[in-house]
Amino acid sequence: LVLSALIQKVSGQNYTDYIHKNIIDKLQLNENQYIGFEYTDLTASAYQKRRTLFHYLYSILIDKKTYYGYKTKDWQHIKDLYMEGIGFGGGFADSESLTKLMIELMNHKLISEATLQKTFELQSFKADKQAKHTLGWWHGEVSGNRSYYHPGGGGGYSCEIRIYPDKGIVRVM
Repeated sequence: LVLSALIQKVSGQNYTDYIHKNIIDKLQLNENQYIGFEYTDLTASAYQKRRTLFHYLYSILIDKKTYYGYKTKDWQHIKDLYMEGIGFGGGFADSESLTKLMIELMNHKLISEATLQKTFELQSFKADKQAKHTLGWWHGEVSGNRSYYHPGGGGGYSCEIRIYPDKGIVRVM
């Protein structure tokens, strides 16, 4: 939220307009690819597995008439929620487009190498205690390979982006 407010203040542009102009438009996506802040024909529908602890908790915390759609024996459809493209969420993308975005970041076509490295620096709680995450990325290791990953999603959606900088590999699920 703070970052989106800073972007708007410094650029003098609406956050979503700034992101489109300075990031999304530079990716040159084709007609079957999408990154943005609006529901389209390419946007997945959200579902939640029924009869699970998460489904139970979610169902008592939200207004079911507002947020629940149809249901089947095993799945609950969740209606489209528009978050107005604010910095902590509200974006939509397909996996191919997210992969392209991450590759462009890793190749320093959207931000400088120094800025990218700053985003991967571990944060500190105190002078003597370091966190396992950065400004939006977590540090990990898979089969001995260093990685940075970011989970995302909301009710009915799930995503994980993982970058293996030493191998130049990006994985989006």
